[in-house]
Amino acid sequence: MLREFSFEGAQNARLQGYVLEPESNVPVKALMVIIHGLGEHAGRYFKYAEAFTRQGICIYAMDLRGHGKSPGKRGHTAPRRLILEDVDILCRIAIKDFPNTPLFIYGHSMGGNIGLYHRLHGKFRPKGYIITSPWITLYKQLSGPTIALMKIISKFTPNLCIRNNLDIKDLSSDQSQIDAGTDPLYHGYVSVQTGLDCFEGAREILRNSYMGKEDLLLLHGIDDHICSVEGSRLFMKNAPKSCTYVEFEKNYHELHHDKDRERVAQAVSHWIWERV
Repeated sequence: MLREFSFEGAQNARLQGYVLEPESNVPVKALMVIIHGLGEHAGRYFKYAEAFTRQGICIYAMDLRGHGKSPGKRGHTAPRRLILEDVDILCRIAIKDFPNTPLFIYGHSMGGNIGLYHRLHGKFRPKGYIITSPWITLYKQLSGPTIALMKIISKFTPNLCIRNNLDIKDLSSDQSQIDAGTDPLYHGYVSVQTGLDCFEGAREILRNSYMGKEDLLLLHGIDDHICSVEGSRLFMKNAPKSCTYVEFEKNYHELHHDKDRERVAQAVSHWIWERV
């Protein structure tokens, strides 16, 4: 059962939240907080998430600032400290609803970047992190001068938004699963500060990949032409043994919408139940 609600995020922002609960005859054994990617919204995960609710995993999610039904300029999901606080608040809401229940943070793409950064700096400590196709290294990398220009612009107009130039055909090898082109809540914008936070966050994530006490499951499609699989491979070079890494051949960026989405869900479920 899907329930929508609004909650007070960092600095009193009213954010759109969602709960996807198991059927009443299925006891809740674990919680999952989903952090979506750039330009999209939490609703794009609900069909995939049904694979988890059937097993007793209750799903919490929100539309990040500047996305979906949450307020803010489209594409402006910054500064990062506020985003981490928003995630912490949503996690506490979930735990308040289901005390003493293990909670896992699930982040995809930009949400994966946020999730990995939260692993370093977040105040709420989950049972573990599930990260798919994280923004660590872009497939089409920006030049050094371009990033330097972004730093200058961010000092004066951090919420300046530009087209992100993502090709929706790169989201999934299964074109029947791509709804971004017809989704009224999907947008193609990113603010200068949001992009900069992701680039700088990625550098810190790679520098400190050996850190983090919580278990981590990292999944990436080999044919991802948005967030390169090389970023995840670099991360794993110095990652501790608590990190599990799985690649999926001939899968693109959105593993949860690609041809092996059932295998992906099974891998996630199996990893969770090993820890619950």
